[in-house]
Amino acid sequence: MHINALEKHAVQTFVVEETQELIFDNDKLDEWKETCQALGLEKQGKLAQPQKSPIPFLVLNAVLTRTFAELCPKKVDIKDYSQSPIPVEILKLVKLGIDEGHFQKVEIWYDDEDLDPVCVGIAGRWYPEDDNWRTHYKDENGISFNFKTKQDALEYQRIKGWKKHSPHFSESASYLIGRWADVARDLNELKQIAKDRYLRRKGAELNKTIKEAQAELAVLEEEAELKFL
Repeated sequence: MHINALEKHAVQTFVVEETQELIFDNDKLDEWKETCQALGLEKQGKLAQPQKSPIPFLVLNAVLTRTFAELCPKKVDIKDYSQSPIPVEILKLVKLGIDEGHFQKVEIWYDDEDLDPVCVGIAGRWYPEDDNWRTHYKDENGISFNFKTKQDALEYQRIKGWKKHSPHFSESASYLIGRWADVARDLNELKQIAKDRYLRRKGAELNKTIKEAQAELAVLEEEAELKFL
């Protein structure tokens, strides 16, 4: 897989090169959909809504998710992010993802000490929740249902008279839209940085635990004497 990582002033965007043409070339998109249909590839066809393109961004697999969770432990909705300006290159891709119906949420992940934020698009569905915290995955007839937007799920709750709680969001996949930092780095380099940071952080936690246990051991015999006088 080739990733089209565009770098400009340490701004990187992560569009999978093989799917990039499906975003801007309607003929190619139609050809892709028709070929999927002819081959009976129903699950491939479901990757794109009618009149829309499939998600072109790099999917966050388990390793990449752990990498960016380590490097950027804070997560906020893009509407609530105020630590630094979001580059226009990334904002354009966010708009594309929303216009195409790719994402139900967009988040910025960052670190307080060393921002280096990443923009993550999250695909999933919203399910209404009643006043007893019960999530409703089916309608009154037992048919599975869900909502594309939180607003639609809230409207359903309003009609039902459920007003206490927010709808439940079920994530299906997350995608790396872009990142911006002082230095552009490839994914392998970021993985190594995350690994080194994890080793330092976890090592410090374990050393603290060892020192606390050693302190307890130092007075253990005296405590035992007092307990069993």
